[in-house]
Amino acid sequence: GGSGGEVAPNNLDILGGKAANGANGANGANGGANGANGANGHADEDPHAARARAALANNEESEEGGRQGSTLKKAFTFKALMGVEEENERVDIKATIQNIERWPAKKRGYNQLCSFLVFFALYCMVMVLQMNPGQVFRIDDALRNQVVDESGSLQDVSTLGDLFDYLTDQIMDTVFPGSWYNDDPLTTSEAGYVLDYNKLVGGLLIVQRRGVRRKCVEPRYKLTNSSYDEFYRVCYTDKTIESLVAKNLTSAAALPPASLDFSVPWAPGSLPPEGLTFDPNDMTSIFGLNPTMAPPQRVIDKKAENNKLGNFDEAFVYDHRYGGFSSFLAYADGSIKNLAKIEALKEMLWLDKYTRGVDIKFAVYNGYVNMFTFVAISFNYGLTGAFKEYQRAGGTQVVIKTVNMEPYRIGGTNPPDDLMRLILEIILLIWIFNYVASLIREMCEIGIKEGWSGKKKKDRATGQIVQVGGVKNFLKDPWTLIDTANYVLFIYYIVVRLDILTTIYDLDKIIAVPTNKYEAVLEEISVKLSMQLMLNFFNILLCLVRCFKFYRFQPRLAIINKTLINAFPDLYHFILMFVTVLFGFAVMSNILFGTELWQFSTLLEALNTGWLWMNGALNYAEIARVDAEMSVVYYVSFVFLINIVLLNVLLAILVDSYAMATEDTNAEFGDDPEKVPSLVSDIGEITRRSFHWGGVSDEVLTNVLYILDDQGKELCTPAELLSYVPPKIIAANKLTAEKMTQNPSVVMLEVDPEEEKLQAADADMEDAMKKFEGKGEAAMSRQDKMERAILGQIEELLRENAFLKRQYADKKKKM
Repeated sequence: GGSGGEVAPNNLDILGGKAANGANGANGANGGANGANGANGHADEDPHAARARAALANNEESEEGGRQGSTLKKAFTFKALMGVEEENERVDIKATIQNIERWPAKKRGYNQLCSFLVFFALYCMVMVLQMNPGQVFRIDDALRNQVVDESGSLQDVSTLGDLFDYLTDQIMDTVFPGSWYNDDPLTTSEAGYVLDYNKLVGGLLIVQRRGVRRKCVEPRYKLTNSSYDEFYRVCYTDKTIESLVAKNLTSAAALPPASLDFSVPWAPGSLPPEGLTFDPNDMTSIFGLNPTMAPPQRVIDKKAENNKLGNFDEAFVYDHRYGGFSSFLAYADGSIKNLAKIEALKEMLWLDKYTRGVDIKFAVYNGYVNMFTFVAISFNYGLTGAFKEYQRAGGTQVVIKTVNMEPYRIGGTNPPDDLMRLILEIILLIWIFNYVASLIREMCEIGIKEGWSGKKKKDRATGQIVQVGGVKNFLKDPWTLIDTANYVLFIYYIVVRLDILTTIYDLDKIIAVPTNKYEAVLEEISVKLSMQLMLNFFNILLCLVRCFKFYRFQPRLAIINKTLINAFPDLYHFILMFVTVLFGFAVMSNILFGTELWQFSTLLEALNTGWLWMNGALNYAEIARVDAEMSVVYYVSFVFLINIVLLNVLLAILVDSYAMATEDTNAEFGDDPEKVPSLVSDIGEITRRSFHWGGVSDEVLTNVLYILDDQGKELCTPAELLSYVPPKIIAANKLTAEKMTQNPSVVMLEVDPEEEKLQAADADMEDAMKKFEGKGEAAMSRQDKMERAILGQIEELLRENAFLKRQYADKKKKM
């Protein structure tokens, strides 16, 4: 570039030469409006360049001596092998600033995510070790299919007689086996095992729950008497005696005492019709003045006839321990004596119209897994004259729970499994309380620093004053509420777990084997285990939801969060419409098919069946059997409206929201999807930050980049980046241009040198044109007008030349 102090005619000559030479005019030194400055530079020396040369003076000798070696090495660098010319690389200023600004949040986000995932994995591991699902399933499966015969003879129990047949033919043969499969009798050491390896604990317990009679028409409803009252005089309650008494304790008007008749066979105590009230100081009075009443006379006579029946008569006396009338078949009595008891119960009509339910319970111990297994089969007798269907609302249920009565067998020759589980449980316990303490500490710190409502802060991106922080906003944050709920459930889980352990190690409840009684402690612990399982379910569900909280820092993971947020307004409107349509179809199916198909027998069952149909479990044949014509209308309308229309609307909402979320994420990174950080790029950055030394610090680099960004620059060379660093810092850290680019946050772009020169010439030309545009037409001299005309010609030539160069470059790349 020439001197900016030359007179105007020389400037006109130079500009004329640029116009004649086309592209060469872009490189002239005197493109200024008044000749003071050249188009490409200044006459004075750039102070930043001078400062950089002064700072790099100490490195000149080493650079000169190693220049030849570096030239040879350059060809073997990774970038060179990839076809990248390092001289043509520039620092992307805005992208580098964004990387540096995002790094603290990114680092904190990955630390929190990894910590939470490790905690979640630890929690799941402890749950699996505590429950031991693999071994428990094998025991459960064997007892459920071989002893209970869940899918076979259990399904055949419909009447009271069927229950006795099930007891004698299925349960007694498997729980009290008397011989091998070849009819050889079992020896004393071989007897007492269920399925060869499960030792029977105590014996088999049968409990009957009985109801009472009532008047078919309540006294208060005499004005609405039925014409058939005399035809059907006696009705029975569908509730047990215990539930009726408990119901009237809380609400005297819930069931009028005058409508009940407690004069039933072997009722608990001598409870009169007015005996629903009781003395609070005497709990036994709930069941009358004589809760240990004697069995019926015919039962006493039966026992006198056959003294081998043992405690057969106790089945006709109310047992407060089990809430019903129980008969215990002890293992010590042997299979023959126990079968005789069952036959005697059948003969004495132990089950009758007052029977509301029967429970069959027993427990076994498997020494190979050191666990007790509790089995309970519950039959509920309906007022239709048959037991309610298996695994339906209020129907027959099978509960099998496995309990470890020695959860911590530590020391000696015991395997280290229990010790390992105990260590993991302690770590989990400490981790949970650390999370709770962290939440409380965070809230206290926010309260101390930011107060209740927070502080006002200027948003650097928008320049607006916003209210941030504060305990109020912290508590209103949905994630805070989810975290709090999760921690509360964790604490509740710990309380339940400690309660289970307290029950197990209670000296009064320890199972002393061999025993000749039913061990109710196993049933008690199984109820608590069910509570623990429910807490585990909700805890894991909340942990899965909380994972989305830790995805927010990573742009690509956060797309799912943004998708759900964008879709929420449409989703809850859709849900309202969907529930309305599904409920309408449930009502239709309940009316059309509920009289013959249990899947539609109640409104809840119809809703559940509709949900299953929506997910593909369609069964047209069943409804066609009930109503061939209306089933076609129902089926076609259901599939069209729900499976085709509504589900596709839901899919459209989610797809559209996902597209919006992806577009918003790309917009944050200059509408370039390749610039959006991925897990791979983040892992690469973390690795580079973990294993790099000697590069410039984030603080120094940020200050330099802010200066360049304020000047409106988008790209710069490493040397230019270094020129803005104070000499003291350069000398102290021995910084070089190469070290300036070794910071992992620096984003390097390869640029075309010719393209860069053209862009610089375009920028200089725009500056010169702006100066002329700032002058009025009247204020321009003849020379200014000539210069403007010549600059317009140069600009046109430069554009043409730039177009040709870009076209050539594109062809060269394709070749």
